[in-house]
Amino acid sequence: MSALRRLGWIGLIVLPLLLALGAVGAVLFARQGGFAPYRVPHGGTREVPHDAATLQRGEYLARLGNCATCHTARGGTPFAGARGFVTDYGWIYSTNLTPDVATGIGDWSLEEFAHVLRHGVSRHGVLYPVFPYAHFAAVADGDIAAIYAYLHSLPPVAAPRPENALEWPASWRPALIGWRMLYYRPDANATPASDRGRYLVEGIGH
Repeated sequence: MSALRRLGWIGLIVLPLLLALGAVGAVLFARQGGFAPYRVPHGGTREVPHDAATLQRGEYLARLGNCATCHTARGGTPFAGARGFVTDYGWIYSTNLTPDVATGIGDWSLEEFAHVLRHGVSRHGVLYPVFPYAHFAAVADGDIAAIYAYLHSLPPVAAPRPENALEWPASWRPALIGWRMLYYRPDANATPASDRGRYLVEGIGH
């Protein structure tokens, strides 16, 4: 009986603690966006305007966002990725933004591209925060479509991304959900596109 009594007391302590931890976890999970960021769109729009004005606008925004610098290896093909970034947990390599189907974004729809920019989650899982999706979340639909059109106008380059060289737990992508719960908060008051200068600096300019 004494053993059962001790187990009962342990249950009275542990159960409330587990319930409290579960409640805190649920709140933190909701504050980082709930399940919505992990619902990556499948299929969608692949044909967007490719007129000269749209492509010029997309090129301008891509330059403002410094896309080529982050997604070009030193001495490599522009936008083909493989640029290495050193972090406290090891090395992360940027992805291929050319419209190559196998190694780039050639088979990404506009909706998937927009989702990655705004939520930092792709078909391959949660992206590392070295990708500034917290800022890109403020980018307007029309500007995302222009960037998408411009990137898809580039010559496709078959360039697989090198494997990241990260220490555990950073090497385990699901651990990033914990990071998001602690540190990432979607901006409900993003700068409106009408405030053009501030919008460009705080959004695509990050």
